[in-house]
Amino acid sequence: MADTEAEVERLEERLRTAMESGLVAELEALLDDRAVFIDADRLRYDKQGVFKGAAFAGRHRYLRAWSKTETGWRIIAASVCAWPRPQDETDG
Repeated sequence: MADTEAEVERLEERLRTAMESGLVAELEALLDDRAVFIDADRLRYDKQGVFKGAAFAGRHRYLRAWSKTETGWRIIAASVCAWPRPQDETDG
């Protein structure tokens, strides 16, 4: 179990780097063709979908499901929701 957890942590770092750097080939390798994504507005996207045509910023919490396939570990499902700032960081 610890080996699998460590492997998924490495994959998450690869994913983060690919997303931040726009490495399309790396994203292609990590996202399964069957992948389904649900955003904070409960909208559904597939691997070929565009996220509202723009980059977004802020605090978000992600949940991803990884599956070991014939070609390696790949994301098969994911969701994102806004994550509030801690109380001591708010403006009021």
